[in-house]
Amino acid sequence: MMMYEWISLENPAIFRLGDRTLTLRFVVPPRGDDPWLRVEAHGGGVLELLNAVDAGQTVDHPGVWVIRGDDPAKAVTFGGENAYRFSADLEPPDLIPTYREDEFDEFWYTQMLSVRDNAVVVVYEGGVLRVDADTSLAWHIKKIYNHYFEAQDGEELVFVMDGEPRFAVNIDSGDIKELE
Repeated sequence: MMMYEWISLENPAIFRLGDRTLTLRFVVPPRGDDPWLRVEAHGGGVLELLNAVDAGQTVDHPGVWVIRGDDPAKAVTFGGENAYRFSADLEPPDLIPTYREDEFDEFWYTQMLSVRDNAVVVVYEGGVLRVDADTSLAWHIKKIYNHYFEAQDGEELVFVMDGEPRFAVNIDSGDIKELE
């Protein structure tokens, strides 16, 4: 069963992944370099995930979405310009570049959709992606900022612009179908 949660990083957050306890911290370097998400395992181990936090203008506090699947020791983060797949052993993570752009953070938004027991779809201003129960990325497509998710219609996700249906995305394949 897939689960997701928003974790505010206004303060360090304690997070369980498998049998490990982790502390998540939002780090902003003093020289104006890119910020990162620091993942510290209690008992040793650190990951630093560059541009992984949503600190845009549409959230009250910096934070990150965490998606979990069947394996309690694996997760996917979604927040900033990069998403990551990582495990409790804190081995090097899998980078998932997004279509987010820092200079447009005033338009950032994220919708999490539980489309099935074995999949979560992330809809955001620049794209749509599906994470499967093994926390792998099934597909990832780019979309225009002003195309918004309207509804799930069977095996398709319908997107609108100015209230008019524009396209549908097949949940299984990520294929796009133009709508008239």
